[in-house]
Amino acid sequence: MQCTAYQAGPALTYEEEVALAPLARAGNHAAQERMLASIVALVQRMASATGRFGAALDDLMEAGMEEAWRALQRFDPSRGKWSTWAARHAKFAIYHAMADEPAGAPLPDVAAPPQGVEEDEEASDRQQAESALRAGLRILLGEEDAEVVACKVLEDLTETQTARLLHRSWRTVRASEERGMARLREVVRARA
Repeated sequence: MQCTAYQAGPALTYEEEVALAPLARAGNHAAQERMLASIVALVQRMASATGRFGAALDDLMEAGMEEAWRALQRFDPSRGKWSTWAARHAKFAIYHAMADEPAGAPLPDVAAPPQGVEEDEEASDRQQAESALRAGLRILLGEEDAEVVACKVLEDLTETQTARLLHRSWRTVRASEERGMARLREVVRARA
């Protein structure tokens, strides 16, 4: 999700927090949105401050808001203010996202073969097999999950390298990999 998708709202009063918290925990979408909107500006300031160190603002915002949403499920107004509770959790997630995705890590060039190396018959066979495997993955998993699984398994890239190569957040890559690998395990079990 892009940081522009988060709409900031006004801060909540204590009375609003007390009224909205049980509704939000019970799954009321409007109450959840209102509480999360009240902290968007706060999370954005934290993400912007840490984003100066090279991490992508969108990824940091996504991490902070996801963790704020999880914190909302456990928020109890009798134990403190919502903004303080959410900020503590969002800040942790933002710092954790920065640690998981170091800035400036070089990506290997996986698309082009080394210059001056002629393809022999074995390399050609390997390339055809890999191409067939990628096509099979797309059929089984769908385009997005297949790309991630191919990068992680066939190219042996790390989560961060895969995220940068595919221009996705590391969390999206992790989710796609987990989904794709779970689906492959199901298929293998079904055919065994």
